[in-house]
Amino acid sequence: MVNNIRFCKQRNRFSCGPIALLNADKFFGLKVTYRHLPAYKLMVDCTPAHGTLTTRMSKMLGRASRRSWDNTEKFLRGCMGCLILQTGDGRGARRGHYSLICRDRKGDYYLVNHFNDQQYAALVVDRDEIQRLWEEAHRVWYIDKLTYTWRE
Repeated sequence: MVNNIRFCKQRNRFSCGPIALLNADKFFGLKVTYRHLPAYKLMVDCTPAHGTLTTRMSKMLGRASRRSWDNTEKFLRGCMGCLILQTGDGRGARRGHYSLICRDRKGDYYLVNHFNDQQYAALVVDRDEIQRLWEEAHRVWYIDKLTYTWRE
């Protein structure tokens, strides 16, 4: 991870998509804060009525994909990439929830903004829990530092 990141926590019930994007930017070293959230909401057309649609996230991040767990672990090594997961089925009134997974240089996994009532924005989670969440995710976006240009 770039230095000691203070990830942003979701403060309402509908902005998980923009928060995941903002936290990805923080992971890659951009100096963004919660004050920038309105711009992120505009980027993905996030509203209280419908939250963030999967199609809008895919437009920003590209097509979601699924790699093997071994390749996913390699991808997360060295702080060069992170994952955005969508839990739930992505359809209907409960479209799901977006959260971020990343790894620091020591090898610890971080789960960012995953639970509605978690006290901290990021939790250190063991490998098995991360693998379980990855397996259960409806969609996974792999965000690579070298090709991460959607915001530029």
